[in-house]
Amino acid sequence: MRKIRFKTIPALVLAACVLAFMFSGSVVHAADAPLKVGGVNLQAVVDGSKAGKRALNLVKTKAEKERDVIVAKQKAIKNMERELEQKSMMMVDSSLEEKRAKLSRLKREFELYRGDVQQSIQRAQGQEIRRLMKEIMTIIKTFAKENGYNLIIEKGGAGNIMGGPVVYMEDSMDITPVIIKLYDAQYDKAVGAGQ
Repeated sequence: MRKIRFKTIPALVLAACVLAFMFSGSVVHAADAPLKVGGVNLQAVVDGSKAGKRALNLVKTKAEKERDVIVAKQKAIKNMERELEQKSMMMVDSSLEEKRAKLSRLKREFELYRGDVQQSIQRAQGQEIRRLMKEIMTIIKTFAKENGYNLIIEKGGAGNIMGGPVVYMEDSMDITPVIIKLYDAQYDKAVGAGQ
């Protein structure tokens, strides 16, 4: 018997809810109008939109600056290790212990700094993704209401960080390119207004 992984349970529940909604919705909406469903690849919107590219580029720039500092600190530690190794035979024991203690302290400080930098970058990336998702969701909801959609599903894609339990969707149901255009228009308007 195959075990169901914990990650697949939410996807199965979501798929069951979508199917239940679709079938119950078709009965309720049969008299009114047909059910209109669309799919969007949120990761493609983030990667393909101007706002998404800018936000991810800001995080990348911050990471590259910090990487340069980390590399410089690593070089300083390696130089000190090399110097200690080369001069250890000629040094007095007290001086040698002092240098070893200094090297040990530098290594600890470096590890703390590197950990802080990683957390800071992850935090910045998370904040940018949350901000982008909030903006994207607002655009999707407005688009759906204005165009008579009953349901918009996150369709995912290859390598998508958002997941997406949809196995198949007709290309005609994919609203991703439209959402990117709307998001870019909103971005251009905000940049033009100086926001």
